[in-house]
Amino acid sequence: MNHFNEIEALWKKSGTSPLPGITEIMSKAEKNKKQVSRKIRIQILCMLLVIPALLYVAFSFRFQYGSSYAGMILMALCVLVFTRFRLQQYLFLKQIDFSDDPHELLKTFKKFYARQQWLHTVGSFWYVLILNIAFALYFYEVVYLAPSTTQVKIAILVVYIAWMLVATLWIQKRAHKKEHRKTELIIEQLQQLQQSLDA
Repeated sequence: MNHFNEIEALWKKSGTSPLPGITEIMSKAEKNKKQVSRKIRIQILCMLLVIPALLYVAFSFRFQYGSSYAGMILMALCVLVFTRFRLQQYLFLKQIDFSDDPHELLKTFKKFYARQQWLHTVGSFWYVLILNIAFALYFYEVVYLAPSTTQVKIAILVVYIAWMLVATLWIQKRAHKKEHRKTELIIEQLQQLQQSLDA
Protein backbone atom coordinates (compact mmCIF):
# COMPACT_ATOMS: atom_id res chain seq x y z
CA MET A 1 0.00 0.00 0.00
CA ASN A 2 2.18 2.81 -1.32
CA HIS A 3 0.04 5.71 -0.09
CA PHE A 4 0.46 4.55 3.55
CA ASN A 5 4.23 4.60 3.04
CA GLU A 6 3.97 8.05 1.46
CA ILE A 7 2.14 9.38 4.55
CA GLU A 8 4.83 7.93 6.83
CA ALA A 9 7.53 9.41 4.59
CA LEU A 10 5.94 12.87 4.89
CA TRP A 11 5.95 12.65 8.67
CA LYS A 12 9.60 11.57 8.67
CA LYS A 13 10.45 14.46 6.36
CA SER A 14 8.73 17.00 8.62
CA GLY A 15 10.84 15.84 11.57
CA THR A 16 8.04 14.12 13.50
CA SER A 17 8.23 10.45 14.28
CA PRO A 18 5.78 8.30 12.34
CA LEU A 19 2.82 7.04 14.32
CA PRO A 20 3.12 3.47 15.45
CA GLY A 21 0.60 1.33 13.65
CA ILE A 22 -0.49 4.01 11.15
CA THR A 23 -0.19 1.53 8.30
CA GLU A 24 -2.12 -1.05 10.29
CA ILE A 25 -4.97 1.36 11.11
CA MET A 26 -5.29 2.47 7.48
CA SER A 27 -5.03 -1.12 6.20
CA LYS A 28 -7.87 -2.23 8.48
CA ALA A 29 -10.02 0.73 7.42
CA GLU A 30 -9.40 0.03 3.73
CA LYS A 31 -10.10 -3.68 4.24
CA ASN A 32 -13.47 -2.87 5.86
CA LYS A 33 -14.27 -0.48 3.03
CA LYS A 34 -13.57 -3.22 0.47
CA GLN A 35 -15.81 -5.65 2.35
CA VAL A 36 -18.71 -3.16 2.37
CA SER A 37 -18.13 -2.41 -1.34
CA ARG A 38 -18.07 -6.10 -2.24
CA LYS A 39 -21.34 -6.76 -0.37
CA ILE A 40 -23.05 -3.84 -2.15
CA ARG A 41 -21.70 -4.99 -5.55
CA ILE A 42 -23.04 -8.55 -5.01
CA GLN A 43 -26.45 -7.17 -4.00
CA ILE A 44 -26.55 -4.97 -7.12
CA LEU A 45 -25.76 -7.94 -9.38
CA CYS A 46 -28.39 -10.13 -7.69
CA MET A 47 -31.04 -7.41 -7.96
CA LEU A 48 -30.26 -6.83 -11.63
CA LEU A 49 -30.92 -10.54 -12.30
CA VAL A 50 -34.50 -10.00 -11.12
CA ILE A 51 -35.29 -7.87 -14.21
CA PRO A 52 -34.67 -10.61 -16.84
CA ALA A 53 -36.51 -13.08 -14.57
CA LEU A 54 -39.56 -10.76 -14.53
CA LEU A 55 -39.35 -10.32 -18.31
CA TYR A 56 -39.24 -14.09 -18.72
CA VAL A 57 -42.40 -14.52 -16.60
CA ALA A 58 -44.17 -11.67 -18.42
CA PHE A 59 -43.48 -13.13 -21.88
CA SER A 60 -43.80 -16.82 -20.99
CA PHE A 61 -47.27 -16.73 -19.41
CA ARG A 62 -50.45 -15.28 -20.81
CA PHE A 63 -52.05 -13.33 -18.01
CA GLN A 64 -55.70 -12.40 -18.41
CA TYR A 65 -55.66 -9.40 -16.09
CA GLY A 66 -53.65 -6.21 -16.35
CA SER A 67 -53.07 -6.33 -12.58
CA SER A 68 -50.52 -9.14 -13.08
CA TYR A 69 -48.50 -7.04 -15.54
CA ALA A 70 -48.92 -3.94 -13.37
CA GLY A 71 -47.53 -5.90 -10.41
CA MET A 72 -44.52 -7.06 -12.41
CA ILE A 73 -43.83 -3.55 -13.75
CA LEU A 74 -44.06 -2.15 -10.22
CA MET A 75 -41.68 -4.88 -8.96
CA ALA A 76 -39.19 -4.08 -11.74
CA LEU A 77 -39.35 -0.32 -11.04
CA CYS A 78 -38.96 -0.90 -7.30
CA VAL A 79 -35.90 -3.12 -7.83
CA LEU A 80 -34.36 -0.64 -10.32
CA VAL A 81 -34.81 2.35 -7.98
CA PHE A 82 -33.34 0.48 -5.00
CA THR A 83 -30.48 -0.80 -7.20
CA ARG A 84 -29.78 2.80 -8.24
CA PHE A 85 -29.41 3.84 -4.59
CA ARG A 86 -27.08 0.91 -3.90
CA LEU A 87 -25.06 1.75 -7.03
CA GLN A 88 -24.67 5.33 -5.77
CA GLN A 89 -23.32 3.94 -2.49
CA TYR A 90 -20.91 1.65 -4.34
CA LEU A 91 -19.59 4.46 -6.56
CA PHE A 92 -19.30 6.79 -3.56
CA LEU A 93 -17.14 4.21 -1.74
CA LYS A 94 -15.10 3.46 -4.84
CA GLN A 95 -13.96 7.08 -5.24
CA ILE A 96 -12.72 7.32 -1.64
CA ASP A 97 -8.94 7.54 -1.58
CA PHE A 98 -7.21 6.55 1.66
CA SER A 99 -4.24 8.75 0.84
CA ASP A 100 -6.48 11.79 1.44
CA ASP A 101 -6.34 13.83 4.64
CA PRO A 102 -7.66 11.67 7.53
CA HIS A 103 -9.93 14.53 8.71
CA GLU A 104 -11.59 14.65 5.27
CA LEU A 105 -11.81 10.86 5.15
CA LEU A 106 -13.63 10.87 8.48
CA LYS A 107 -16.14 13.46 7.22
CA THR A 108 -16.66 11.42 4.03
CA PHE A 109 -17.35 8.21 5.92
CA LYS A 110 -19.71 9.96 8.33
CA LYS A 111 -21.61 11.24 5.30
CA PHE A 112 -21.68 7.72 3.82
CA TYR A 113 -22.88 6.30 7.16
CA ALA A 114 -25.77 8.81 7.32
CA ARG A 115 -26.87 7.83 3.79
CA GLN A 116 -26.49 4.15 4.67
CA GLN A 117 -28.72 4.60 7.74
CA TRP A 118 -31.37 6.40 5.67
CA LEU A 119 -31.37 3.69 2.99
CA HIS A 120 -31.60 0.90 5.54
CA THR A 121 -34.49 2.52 7.42
CA VAL A 122 -36.64 4.88 5.31
CA GLY A 123 -35.51 3.50 1.94
CA SER A 124 -35.96 -0.14 2.97
CA PHE A 125 -39.41 0.60 4.45
CA TRP A 126 -40.66 2.04 1.15
CA TYR A 127 -38.94 -0.71 -0.85
CA VAL A 128 -40.67 -3.47 1.14
CA LEU A 129 -44.04 -1.66 1.12
CA ILE A 130 -44.05 -1.05 -2.66
CA LEU A 131 -42.76 -4.57 -3.34
CA ASN A 132 -45.63 -6.05 -1.31
CA ILE A 133 -48.16 -3.91 -3.18
CA ALA A 134 -46.65 -5.19 -6.44
CA PHE A 135 -46.94 -8.80 -5.21
CA ALA A 136 -50.58 -8.18 -4.16
CA LEU A 137 -51.38 -7.03 -7.72
CA TYR A 138 -49.58 -10.06 -9.15
CA PHE A 139 -51.20 -12.48 -6.70
CA TYR A 140 -54.71 -11.24 -7.57
CA GLU A 141 -54.76 -13.37 -10.70
CA VAL A 142 -52.09 -15.94 -9.87
CA VAL A 143 -53.51 -16.91 -6.49
CA TYR A 144 -56.95 -15.37 -5.85
CA LEU A 145 -58.44 -16.04 -9.29
CA ALA A 146 -56.56 -19.30 -9.86
CA PRO A 147 -58.72 -22.46 -10.15
CA SER A 148 -57.39 -24.02 -6.95
CA THR A 149 -58.84 -24.82 -3.54
CA THR A 150 -59.13 -22.26 -0.77
CA GLN A 151 -56.67 -24.29 1.32
CA VAL A 152 -54.01 -24.08 -1.41
CA LYS A 153 -54.55 -20.32 -1.77
CA ILE A 154 -54.28 -19.83 1.99
CA ALA A 155 -51.14 -22.00 2.12
CA ILE A 156 -49.49 -19.90 -0.64
CA LEU A 157 -50.33 -16.65 1.17
CA VAL A 158 -49.14 -18.00 4.55
CA VAL A 159 -45.82 -19.11 3.00
CA TYR A 160 -45.40 -15.71 1.30
CA ILE A 161 -46.21 -13.72 4.46
CA ALA A 162 -43.93 -15.95 6.57
CA TRP A 163 -41.09 -15.51 4.09
CA MET A 164 -41.53 -11.72 3.97
CA LEU A 165 -41.51 -11.53 7.78
CA VAL A 166 -38.36 -13.66 8.02
CA ALA A 167 -36.68 -11.74 5.17
CA THR A 168 -37.46 -8.27 6.51
CA LEU A 169 -37.39 -8.78 10.28
CA TRP A 170 -34.45 -11.16 10.53
CA ILE A 171 -32.33 -11.60 7.36
CA GLN A 172 -32.47 -7.95 6.24
CA LYS A 173 -31.95 -6.53 9.74
CA ARG A 174 -29.01 -8.87 10.34
CA ALA A 175 -27.40 -7.88 7.00
CA HIS A 176 -27.93 -4.17 7.72
CA LYS A 177 -26.45 -4.53 11.20
CA LYS A 178 -23.31 -6.20 9.77
CA GLU A 179 -22.91 -3.51 7.11
CA HIS A 180 -23.40 -0.71 9.66
CA ARG A 181 -20.82 -2.30 11.94
CA LYS A 182 -18.23 -2.37 9.15
CA THR A 183 -18.82 1.33 8.46
CA GLU A 184 -18.70 2.11 12.19
CA LEU A 185 -15.36 0.28 12.40
CA ILE A 186 -13.96 2.42 9.57
CA ILE A 187 -15.14 5.59 11.39
CA GLU A 188 -13.63 4.36 14.67
CA GLN A 189 -10.32 3.58 12.94
CA LEU A 190 -10.23 7.02 11.30
CA GLN A 191 -11.10 8.69 14.62
CA GLN A 192 -8.25 6.79 16.23
CA LEU A 193 -5.94 8.03 13.49
CA GLN A 194 -7.22 11.60 13.84
CA GLN A 195 -6.66 11.57 17.62
CA SER A 196 -3.13 10.29 17.07
CA LEU A 197 -2.45 13.06 14.54
CA ASP A 198 -3.91 15.76 16.79
CA ALA A 199 -1.93 14.58 19.82
